[in-house]
Amino acid sequence: RAIRSVGGNAIIPLPFLHVGSQNYMKGATEPLQALAFPVAFQSAVPLMAGVTSRCSAAHARDLLAVLSPMAYTKHVAKDVTSAAQFILLRSNDPLDMDEQDLWDRGTPLLQTETGAVRIISAKDLFASTGEQLRSRFEAQRTTMHQRGPWWLSTTDSLREQHLFTRTITAAENRTFSGVASSYNTLLKFEAGQLDSALTYEVSFHFEAVDANAVNISFILEHARPDGSTAVWEQLRYVRAMPMQADGEAITTLRFKPTHAEQSYHLLLKGPDASSDRYKVTNLVIRPLQVETWREGTWNGEATLFHNNVPLSGAGRAATP
Repeated sequence: RAIRSVGGNAIIPLPFLHVGSQNYMKGATEPLQALAFPVAFQSAVPLMAGVTSRCSAAHARDLLAVLSPMAYTKHVAKDVTSAAQFILLRSNDPLDMDEQDLWDRGTPLLQTETGAVRIISAKDLFASTGEQLRSRFEAQRTTMHQRGPWWLSTTDSLREQHLFTRTITAAENRTFSGVASSYNTLLKFEAGQLDSALTYEVSFHFEAVDANAVNISFILEHARPDGSTAVWEQLRYVRAMPMQADGEAITTLRFKPTHAEQSYHLLLKGPDASSDRYKVTNLVIRPLQVETWREGTWNGEATLFHNNVPLSGAGRAATP
């Protein structure tokens, strides 16, 4: 009733759910599915997600992009009327970083024992900050700290040097190449190397040399200095990342290194039987107080990247 009363046009379930494309998929928990499907049926408001027998790759990328940062172009906006209202429906399950960012932008509507409802307008859902960021970069680039192909900026002037020192641009002049079946360590941090008071975001440009290589996991692991008792602290699937183009993905993960006495590892690992190849470029680890900028290419188009988010309109295939 609450959903119908506000004239919701579609329901975006959180955790987000999309199944139906060979190389793009984002699973969700049973509690979310037990909540979302009956609510959609009883309210007669469709899910902007779901489980289908087949969904085109282009449409799958458009759906996943709903969870992307505001700086990223969401092509599905072209298929939505400006007056549309979207329902954010979440279960009590934990949300990942992209889902939480979207949830925080919604206006609270209803809270129950099994979940909660918020609402967001099409204007707010598809609001883009890309043009403002491009303008700010052009106006301020000469005052930014340059490191190789990267520019760094922060509004925390009192800790600027400390924050820039903690920003790691590991792949600025290097490409990590790998095969999905192998464990590939992108970076390793010794105990105490990361500032446990800071929250970091790690991101990189993933390129699938073989199309199925996107079916791979990005893993944050911490372990004792001798390598024993390793724990997978976070795991994210590249095929579920919100920013996808044909054979490309921007992969992100946020973490706070609370285990200061242990080492941290960033790994990629796919199915044991997979021989699919991939490349990783432009890997950066930054405290959230630092903004990173670079110029590069996304989906064949030259563009500016802000925190590894491409600010171009590229990404949607000409023929979905």
